[in-house]
Amino acid sequence: MLIFSLTIILSSGIVSATDENVSLNTTNTSQNLAETTTNNQTLTNNQNTTQTETTTETVIEYAAAGSTTFTQEQIIEASNRVQQYIETNQKLPNYVTINGINVNMPSFLELLTTTTQRIYNKDTRNIEYIKCNNPTSPKESIQSGDMSLTTYITVAGKVQRYMDRYLIAPNYSSHSTLGTQFGYQNLIYTYSKILTTYNNTKTLPTNIKVFSWNYITNYKGSFTITQTIEAANWVQTYIETNHKLPTSVTITGTNLQGNPITTTLTMPTFLNLLTTITQKINNKDTTPATITNTYSTPTSPKESIQSGDMSLTTYITVAGKVQRYMDRYLIAPNYSSHSTLGTQFGYQNLIYTYSKILTTYNNTKTLPTNIKVFSWNYITNYKGSFTITQTIEAAKWVQTYIETNHKLPNTVTITGTNLQGNPITTTLTMPTFLNLLTTITQKINNKDTTPATITNTYSTPTSPKESIQSGDMSLTTYITVAGKVQRYMDRYLIAPNYSSHSTLGTQFGYQNLIYTYSKILTTYNNTGSLPASVLIKPWTTIINPNASLYKPVFITTDYIYSNSTDWAMMNEIVTYLESRGVDATAWKRDPNAHYSILTDSSVPENALIVNIYGGACAATIYEMGTSSYKTIKGITEIFSIWISPPAWNITNCPTKDIDGNNFLPKSWDDDFSGDLLPDWGYNSTGDLVKGLSNPDEYLKENGYNFLVTSKNIEEMAKAIYEQLIL
Repeated sequence: MLIFSLTIILSSGIVSATDENVSLNTTNTSQNLAETTTNNQTLTNNQNTTQTETTTETVIEYAAAGSTTFTQEQIIEASNRVQQYIETNQKLPNYVTINGINVNMPSFLELLTTTTQRIYNKDTRNIEYIKCNNPTSPKESIQSGDMSLTTYITVAGKVQRYMDRYLIAPNYSSHSTLGTQFGYQNLIYTYSKILTTYNNTKTLPTNIKVFSWNYITNYKGSFTITQTIEAANWVQTYIETNHKLPTSVTITGTNLQGNPITTTLTMPTFLNLLTTITQKINNKDTTPATITNTYSTPTSPKESIQSGDMSLTTYITVAGKVQRYMDRYLIAPNYSSHSTLGTQFGYQNLIYTYSKILTTYNNTKTLPTNIKVFSWNYITNYKGSFTITQTIEAAKWVQTYIETNHKLPNTVTITGTNLQGNPITTTLTMPTFLNLLTTITQKINNKDTTPATITNTYSTPTSPKESIQSGDMSLTTYITVAGKVQRYMDRYLIAPNYSSHSTLGTQFGYQNLIYTYSKILTTYNNTGSLPASVLIKPWTTIINPNASLYKPVFITTDYIYSNSTDWAMMNEIVTYLESRGVDATAWKRDPNAHYSILTDSSVPENALIVNIYGGACAATIYEMGTSSYKTIKGITEIFSIWISPPAWNITNCPTKDIDGNNFLPKSWDDDFSGDLLPDWGYNSTGDLVKGLSNPDEYLKENGYNFLVTSKNIEEMAKAIYEQLIL
């Protein structure tokens, strides 16, 4: 005899729940569905028969079996809430509250099947509550289809009698006519749906539509051609605006019962929908597409195609292969090898292209005979297509900005067209605009009136410099320079520091290239032809036409002596420099002044910054060689002076690295560099510490001059002046 150990707790109408619980409340706040975390306990009798009872980590209060009954109306109302919960959350709740009693799902299945039979038999009696346990191993193997009233009444009777006998829900029913295993979870969903239908129609349905449980739990929605096109148009616009895939797309559709929903699809799932709908349109199939799987993102998307046209036959073939692959493996492909444009038509581009196909269909009411396909790199880096006139307009603005503000702007706003030929207003960085300027200048010279398309992201040069004299540059020369600059940029995706082909000196600087070609296009706009020659001036005279021949000098110190002494030293150096026609400023006394000056907008980019230190910091020196520091510094020149003593002489430190080289150990008060310093050596007490080997050579290798001196103000002033005239 099987003996069950059941813990019975009389209901007080109170549910105590942790933050993990989820409740769906009706207008009666005591009526809800909830989820709880469960632990399974196995109870074994003397015959080694096992039975599982589910207990909860939270205090869920149940009525004793037989101690209460529910009306059929109460059970029907609860079935509606359970159905809605499952269709919203795509899983079972752990319990449903009926008339203040928390009924777990196995017990609710017993109530559902009993109620269904009593309605069928026109028996209006209340239903006795019987506490039942979870099945041990639910499983399902059915196909979607209709189940007749006769069949589902038969199944209800078998399930109810099994549960009343064993006080446990079955793993499945084998009597559904739709397959061998009509699973436990689906029994609850289907009979909840039957009672909801009965509530709406006042009669049991002749047939009930049954879906597989996998279909229910993975159902994303049913989407019409129009609804899919609306989402595709949004995706296309997003990609062309942001040059990347969105993470998801919001789309309207219908739920399992055909009611409107708004849901969010991941990009792999949307690709499956796009390819499905494209095929439906081609097959003149106007039925909605239903998404009932969760598709994963591909593991390693890649692409190798060239831009070109893809025929309708080809993109329909690709759509079919992608859709069938996804439905088989439940993952988006890394690429398709059937595009005819290359070996790898990448995952991201599949989404973009089929979004574009559906947008075209929406505009023309027919699938395009051919669709223009661009490489994904082209799409993600596309800045716009710009005519000669549009480029000239932007060039005029840049020239005026430079002549007014005596510096380059950071960006320029320009009108153009997007990938689809629609007008856009976009912002180009200065390196990108230099590429456009040199391209358009060559087009004008070649009598090519087609727009120039920018499809790359160009970086700012690492160390712009200039060494030229004033003079005229011929049309032949500046066309040659334009071609070399444009080809260099398209090859390396970075603007050059300078061109060595100007005939006016060894280094025709990056900033001056932008200014000069802006000026050339402005002249072309005014005269209708490219100038036979253009007057070139050194960049220093352009950005500061009224200044001396020398760069402006800004001097900082850390805390070396006293406040008055340090300022007096800086001012004495300023006096020396000003007597020689140099515009010099004693800027700041502060331990961080050497860095903060780089971000001060009042300091021109062509300045010489002189930092005077009373201590040699390995981290500060090391930082000067990093790419991030050089990016912030830009073309600004840095000259460092160490007063020794108190600073160590960095050319001959008293400490050595582990190989016996000149070594500057990490400063005792360095609490900011962490483990970034590259070398190991010994400090003055013999401890092995991080630091910088050969700091003097490190500075020279990174293009910096410096001075180590005693407190000799005249020597410092002369060294600064010599730095200016190098």
